[in-house]
Amino acid sequence: TSLTTTNQAAGFSIVQHVSNNSNDTIGHGLSSAPELIFSKNQTNPGGWGVYNATSGTGAYLYLDTDVAEQPGGTTVYPIVNNTVFAPGSGGWNYGTGDTYIHYCFRSISGYSKVGSYTGTGVAGEAGSLVVTGFQPQFVVVKRIDAANSWVVSSTLLGYNDLYLNNSSAEFASGSLYGAHYAPTGFYFNTADQSRNISGGQYIYLAIA
Repeated sequence: TSLTTTNQAAGFSIVQHVSNNSNDTIGHGLSSAPELIFSKNQTNPGGWGVYNATSGTGAYLYLDTDVAEQPGGTTVYPIVNNTVFAPGSGGWNYGTGDTYIHYCFRSISGYSKVGSYTGTGVAGEAGSLVVTGFQPQFVVVKRIDAANSWVVSSTLLGYNDLYLNNSSAEFASGSLYGAHYAPTGFYFNTADQSRNISGGQYIYLAIA
């Protein structure tokens, strides 16, 4: 059984379901495939699983830790398409009869963007601009090829940051580490490994 709340204009849905077995397929309610999914078991303790479209099916991240992307094969997020997704049975989940919550995102032109970039190690707009097609006001960045924190930047934080994977207070990073917002995207004034190290592989969620 499942319950879905969807905002098509925002490209966002919330899906709660009770697992029947490890082969569950669940309607996500969006008009195309989610590009980012956060999943949590509400019944039993455990981590937050994360699917991202850059890595695709068979891989996952943890939202509550800084670990690098984990291989899941066919057991974690084996299916994500235009109508349904399957959380799978490995890694962070799965228990028959348990209740799960899933937060699903897809890009909306001019409003939100789920994407990826390769770090340049070059500070500043000219060297590290990540093009979203709009000026963001909220950005979440995660390096996936190494253990680094989920970094949250927002115009409401100035140049400070928060981290999704720990309980630290707001980090007064200043203009060196906080995201800068351009008319067509965002960039960092640093080669920090959590944000823009040369060759680092990153995923992001940006919202206007």
